[in-house]
Amino acid sequence: MFYVLASHNTYALERQFKTLPERETTVIINTLDKDFEKFAQEYCWKEKIRCITTESDGTAATGKNKFLEIFEDDNVPYAVLIDGDDYLTHRGVRVYKELAKREDAPDAIGLLNQVAWTPFSYDPKSLTADPDTLTGKCQVVGVVTDWDKWSKGQHLIDSGQEVTPDMLNTWKACTSLLRKGMGCNQMHCRVTFMSRKVLQYRFPKIKVGEETIFYLLLKSAYEENKLNLVHLKETNPTYIYDARISGIANKESQEKGIVGYMEWLSALTKELQKLNLYTTQPKVLEI
Repeated sequence: MFYVLASHNTYALERQFKTLPERETTVIINTLDKDFEKFAQEYCWKEKIRCITTESDGTAATGKNKFLEIFEDDNVPYAVLIDGDDYLTHRGVRVYKELAKREDAPDAIGLLNQVAWTPFSYDPKSLTADPDTLTGKCQVVGVVTDWDKWSKGQHLIDSGQEVTPDMLNTWKACTSLLRKGMGCNQMHCRVTFMSRKVLQYRFPKIKVGEETIFYLLLKSAYEENKLNLVHLKETNPTYIYDARISGIANKESQEKGIVGYMEWLSALTKELQKLNLYTTQPKVLEI
């Protein structure tokens, strides 16, 4: 039922099993790092955890689409996807297992007010570090308090880098589409729990934002009565995103500056433009 998509950080892989049941979890190894691949295989074999090594091109989307293929082949009714950098809480394991037993279980769950560990500053060395040794802040992320203000791109102007009118126009186009598609004060709703009805959809091959597009695809399907998508408020978190040891958006933006930021933002905007976007909201799951 539980699928961990692992690409780097040996410590984070071991951390998964502080909460996940080993006999109900599949580790999908999707990495270009041969040393990590070897470690992950040997760790899983030693702990008798099912693992599958898949071909990687370095993008998160490819790994997540491999997960969907494995989910389909496994012929199980429900799956929970956990990025290898992140982890489920004990409550998360319990909630998702209980949901899978319900006759009225949803086809997909999108998280509201997601909780994350965020770093105080970007450090590429942290990507492979033991998370227990890192500092940061655990907080709700991805909430937009004022879309109108956010769409002006003041944070780009304040960055001290050269920002062109085209860059600001791209930012405004992206935020306008996100605002319509999300239909709420969230920039992002991670999809965790899924039924087999999601298998006809795929993550787009973009560097950043593939999860947002996937969520919006499912939201469109919900609006068209093709599946039952619900929201889950993370007041008591089920899933913790660890941006201290991941964060492709931060990596691209920090290493390439404003150019890198605009590269992934432009690609995300093009994918948003392809979608049927709806402003209405799925129901909030009571559990």
